[in-house]
Amino acid sequence: MVRTTIYLPDDLKAALEARAQADGRTESDIIREALAEKLRGSGKTASQMRFGLYDSGTATTSTDVDDILTATGFGDA
Repeated sequence: MVRTTIYLPDDLKAALEARAQADGRTESDIIREALAEKLRGSGKTASQMRFGLYDSGTATTSTDVDDILTATGFGDA
């Protein structure tokens, strides 16, 4: 592991200290975890984000959307 120094605003440092105390963890561990999560998040695929995984069971849902919404009464006052 390599040592590094970061500068935090007072409020962020206080929040970090409180979280570390509450969780029984070190501040360094929380910082490493948050940084790893942030860096991992930038390369997620659609399936990792659980985006676009709905299957209506019909191949024409996207083209029949107006008919489907009308049939359900969507937009009726």
